[in-house]
Amino acid sequence: MRQKTEQELMAAERHVSLLVDALERAKGNGGVWLNPNSLPRAKMYPNNVNVSPFNALVMNLHTDVNDYKTPLYLSFNTAKDNDLSVMKGQKGVPFIWYNWDTFAHIDNPDNKISRATYQALPESVRESYKAVQKREIRTVFNLDQTTFPHKEKDEYAKLQEEHGSRELQGKDMEGLKTQVSHFLLTMRENLVNIQHSGEHANARYDADSDTVNIPNAKNYP
Repeated sequence: MRQKTEQELMAAERHVSLLVDALERAKGNGGVWLNPNSLPRAKMYPNNVNVSPFNALVMNLHTDVNDYKTPLYLSFNTAKDNDLSVMKGQKGVPFIWYNWDTFAHIDNPDNKISRATYQALPESVRESYKAVQKREIRTVFNLDQTTFPHKEKDEYAKLQEEHGSRELQGKDMEGLKTQVSHFLLTMRENLVNIQHSGEHANARYDADSDTVNIPNAKNYP
């Protein structure tokens, strides 16, 4: 198993923290640990781009804990490109991104080239290379963490109607149940095992076993 980078470990700890917070809130919310405000699946603004099931889960959890109006997110650079600013003191959420910009020779994996170099090669030579997956951790921010709601009030109101709570969208409960069920099924393959452990006072992610260890209730500080 590939050793995770420090950035990946920090992101995993943040993901675990969001999940533990959600489970704690569920104790006083009738067992509802995800999406109590009936929001749609998280997407990237401004093009409503779908993200992986795991990223969507994390983004929706981040939306829940902060009570944001929509589950729409964007990167710092996208905010800048749209003449928006991330407000001071705001903490984004880790986003797992897979980069395919490097290509390695099939017979000599150490021989790596960039995408630009690969595309410039003759078709017959390209067949000797394959794309190399590289996992990166990026940070995304909810629209409510930016100046968007203040600068684009009309557009923000429209987005709430399209991507806000069920009441704002006017969707029926049955349709919402179908949407949430589909979301849970598609992200299930990205979940990790959760175990109770009396050895730790805080929740932690074990990279070697790909397991989240949650302390017993009596061991919480």
